[in-house]
Amino acid sequence: AEEHYGQLDPSGLFRGERKWRSVEQIDETQLITHSDPKVRQPVWYRYYNGTSLRRDRDFALALDVGLDVLGGGNTSLLYQSLVEDKKLAIDVGTFAWLSLHDEGPAAVYATPSPGISLDELEETVMSELYRLIEEGFDEADVKRVRNSKAASAIYARDSQSGMANQFGRWLIIGGTVDQLLSYPDEVRAVTPERAMAAVREVFEQDRNYIEAHLLPEDGEQ
Repeated sequence: AEEHYGQLDPSGLFRGERKWRSVEQIDETQLITHSDPKVRQPVWYRYYNGTSLRRDRDFALALDVGLDVLGGGNTSLLYQSLVEDKKLAIDVGTFAWLSLHDEGPAAVYATPSPGISLDELEETVMSELYRLIEEGFDEADVKRVRNSKAASAIYARDSQSGMANQFGRWLIIGGTVDQLLSYPDEVRAVTPERAMAAVREVFEQDRNYIEAHLLPEDGEQ
C-alpha cells in the first residue's frame, strides 16, 4: 500500500467522512464554444447558479416545479410558445441538477429551427422567458407538474433496484430516509407563488451565467 498508494494526494476523506467543498458562485459571464463532427444541430445553453435538495430543500422543491412549468417538456410554456406557436426552435427547455450535495446549476437551453442563428435564438428565448416569469404561473399548470412529480416518485417505489439506487444516492450525500419518503407530499405543497419566486431568483437579469454553444464541426450556426 505504501509503495503503490503512498504518493497519491489525499482523497478528502477523514475518518470515513467526505470533506465537501462549497460551489463557487459564477462571478463573471462566460462563453464556451465547442464544435464536433458528431453534432448535427447546434444547441444553445445558459447555466446559472442554482441550489440542491440537500442545501435548501424548500427552495429546491419550488425551483423544481417552477422549471418544469417553464420548460419541462412538450407541454411547458416555453415549448408551446417557441416551438409550437412561433416555430423559432425545434426544442427548448429548462432544468436543474438538484440531487447533488452542494449547489448545482440551473439551465435554459434551445435548438434553433433552420435559418435561425444562435444570437437570434438567445435573444428570443430570454425575452420569452422573462415575459413568462413576469406574468406568473397559472394554478392549473403548477398543479399538473407537482402531481406528476409526486406520482413519478411513488411509482418509482415499484422497482426494488430503483429504490435501492434512489436511497443509496440520497443517503450517501447525507440525506435521510424520511426526506425521501416525504417528497411526494412536499412537492404537492408547492404553491404557484413559491415556484415563481424561485424561478425569478435564479434567472435574475443581473446575474452572471455561463453560456455554451455546441456546434457542428464547420462551426456554422
